[in-house]
Amino acid sequence: MGEKLKIIQYVLLIVLLVFGAVRTYQRHVTYEFSYHHDEWQHLGISKQIIDEKYNLNYNPFIGEERHHKDLESGFHLFLSSFFLMYDLNPINSYKYLASIFFIFSGLAIYVCVSKLSKNYLTGLVALIVFISLKSNVNILGNEFFVPMIMSLPFVFIYILNFKNIKLSFIILMFLLFIYPPTFILLFPTIFVPFFHNDNKNKKFYFVGFLLLGLLLILYLIWVGDIKNSLKYLIDLLYFEKGWGRLEVKFLIPLLYGIFNTILALFGFVKVFKKQKNFIIFSYLAFFNLTLITIFNTFDFSIIIPYSRAVHYTMIAFIPLTSFGFVYLIDKLVKKNYTKYIVSLIFLLIILNSKYSLDENFKNYSTPVLTKSGYNSLKWFNENYGVNHTLITPFFMTSAVYPISKNKAVSLIPAQLDGGFIDENLAFYKQECEQKNVLIEKSKAEFVLSPLVIECNSFLEIYSNDFYIYKVT
Repeated sequence: MGEKLKIIQYVLLIVLLVFGAVRTYQRHVTYEFSYHHDEWQHLGISKQIIDEKYNLNYNPFIGEERHHKDLESGFHLFLSSFFLMYDLNPINSYKYLASIFFIFSGLAIYVCVSKLSKNYLTGLVALIVFISLKSNVNILGNEFFVPMIMSLPFVFIYILNFKNIKLSFIILMFLLFIYPPTFILLFPTIFVPFFHNDNKNKKFYFVGFLLLGLLLILYLIWVGDIKNSLKYLIDLLYFEKGWGRLEVKFLIPLLYGIFNTILALFGFVKVFKKQKNFIIFSYLAFFNLTLITIFNTFDFSIIIPYSRAVHYTMIAFIPLTSFGFVYLIDKLVKKNYTKYIVSLIFLLIILNSKYSLDENFKNYSTPVLTKSGYNSLKWFNENYGVNHTLITPFFMTSAVYPISKNKAVSLIPAQLDGGFIDENLAFYKQECEQKNVLIEKSKAEFVLSPLVIECNSFLEIYSNDFYIYKVT
């Protein structure tokens, strides 16, 4: 019976991982490209590494100097290495990465939670909750492959090996270069084991790790002198309302699920008495909820942006929810087969929960790229080459460089930004004479448009559900 139960457990695990990966990929069944502007801009930076060299101090999308260093260099080096190693087309293959990393993250969550709790069902419920998490263009989430999502497996590997000080420090260093906010959230926890460890060298390790961590942070923020470096650090850790352009205040119980939240709060209280291995999740939940409260009260956030704090709160809630659920089931239901039936009902409840505010911001009003827009950029690259300056619809600017290796006159704010944003937004509504203002400012040579433009100074060179004009 024991072997059969193990087989059933592993089959359930595999089914859930596959189901979650398919669910993560779902939007790409009807949309064949990367969806989020952050994804396109990370893709562009990784292509810059492939085509030129790493750490060039300019924004390849518009050909201007960058406003800040590449603080997610580990993520971009991973992307460029991955595409080169497997000889993949970055544009066509990027959309699969979110699903692939969902499997890594889901497996890490399952292993971490089940091992810490010594209970298979707790790990399985945690995976179910993870599958149910909402994704939208504001808070991101599993559907978008960005540094925050790549960091998730490392978070749970770190927590599982929390008492292994050397391994924990190595993982933290990975996180520092993949996604610094995750590093910031976890770094204080690395010193907790020093106070519960009888190792004679613990003071040496404590001071050594602290100094090394601080030196690495100093390396990332140093811009030439102390005053400017401190200003740069403050800019990196202080986020006023409007930092994310689209900032929606979400109600966590509705976004995460009311039932899930009640269980998480129950688990939050019980772990201090019944499951001390989970206390780190309580710390992460409390810390991020504090940041959310600061933003909701004062309209600014510190350390990490509000939208990321929302996502991290839900991630921290996952093990607390699963522990709270299994603890209640064990108390209320005595028969094993009944526990699985109740768990199945729980699965159906959380997978079908919806939050109207989340649904309203699940998608962009205008996608980054259409098939006809993609074809026009490919045609332009094949016939006119690279390093030209193009005027394109504003929402399309993130895709210009990754597809054609040409520059846009502006860039929608995401990972990077810049250029003539206001002029670009107004361009397609203006008369011909007004259009020339942006052309002269930006020295644009070509105009791409989804609609016909009738101006004497524009020579049509392409028309196939999209139009390209040469400025004469």
